Amino acid sequence: MRNLGLGRNLMQERVLTEVTWMIEEMKKEGDELSVQKYIDISVGSVINSIIFGYSLQEKSLEEFDKIKGFIQRFLKMIGNPAYGLISADSTGILKRFPYLREMFNEAKDLGKELQTFFNDQIAERKKKIDFKDEDSEPTDYVEAYLRQQYKNEKSADAEYLFTNQQLLGCVFDMWLAGQETTSNTLAWMTLYLMTNPKIQSKIHKELDQVISSDRLITLDDKMNLNYLNAVIAETQRYCNLIPNNIPHRLTEDFDFHGYHLKANTMVIPQVGSVLTDEKIFPEAKNFKPERFIDENGKFQTK
Repeated sequence: MRNLGLGRNLMQERVLTEVTWMIEEMKKEGDELSVQKYIDISVGSVINSIIFGYSLQEKSLEEFDKIKGFIQRFLKMIGNPAYGLISADSTGILKRFPYLREMFNEAKDLGKELQTFFNDQIAERKKKIDFKDEDSEPTDYVEAYLRQQYKNEKSADAEYLFTNQQLLGCVFDMWLAGQETTSNTLAWMTLYLMTNPKIQSKIHKELDQVISSDRLITLDDKMNLNYLNAVIAETQRYCNLIPNNIPHRLTEDFDFHGYHLKANTMVIPQVGSVLTDEKIFPEAKNFKPERFIDENGKFQTK
C-alpha cells in the first residue's frame, strides 16, 4: 500500500485533485446544495483510484451509485441487532426463525450482488495488465495484487496465498471501511461548523495565520494546524460514528471486573460509552474542540 501512494506525495495529489473538483462543482450549484453528495463522490474517487486506478469522474457516476447503494443496504442490515445474532450463531439454529431466516437470506443475496459487481470490476482491470512486463510498476491495489498472484502461480502455496476470494474480500473491506466512515465524518463536521460559527471563525483565523494564501492545505501543514486537528478529533468523538465496534474473539481465558470470559468468546467493544464518559470527556454532550488543546495551545490526543 505504501508503494501505491499511502503516506507519500502521490496520495496527497489524489486527495487534492478531488478536493479541487469538489470545490469547483459546489461553486456551480449556487447558494443551496447537498454537501453530502459531493463529499461522497470525492471520497469514493480517492478510494477507487487506490483500488482500481481511476477516479470516478473518469467514468459514469452510475458506477459509484451502485457501490454506494450496496454499501448503504449492507450497513443498514448490520446495524440491526438481529444481524448480530445471526453472525454469532455458529449452530445455525437461529436461522430457523422466520424473521431471522429472511434476514439471513437477504444478507446472502446482497453478498452475491456485491461479489458479482466487484468481480466484474476486477476482471475488467485484469484485461489491461501486461503480466509479461515485469518492470512495470503497479498503479493501484488490484494491479499489484494480480501481479503478485501471477508470480505465485507455480508456488506450492498458490492455493492459499493471493487467491481471488482474498482479493474480493480486500476490495470490499477497503470500500466499506473507507467510504462511509470518511464521508459521514466529513458530513457531520460540516454540520457542526455550520451550527457553531465561532468555531468556524477560529479555524478560519488559524488558516489565515498558517497558510496565509489561497493555496491548498497539505500534509506538511498538519503539525501547525493545532485547532483544526482538535476540531477533527472532537468531530470523531462527538459524532460517535460506530458506537459498537466490530466483534473480536478472545484468544485465551480472561478475567474482567469479576467476569470470567472463556477463550473464543465474542466481545463487541462499546466505543460509544467511552466517547461519552464524563470522567474522560467532561461536558461530553457539548461540542468542544478545546478539550484537545493543551495549556500551550498545542493539539493533544486523549
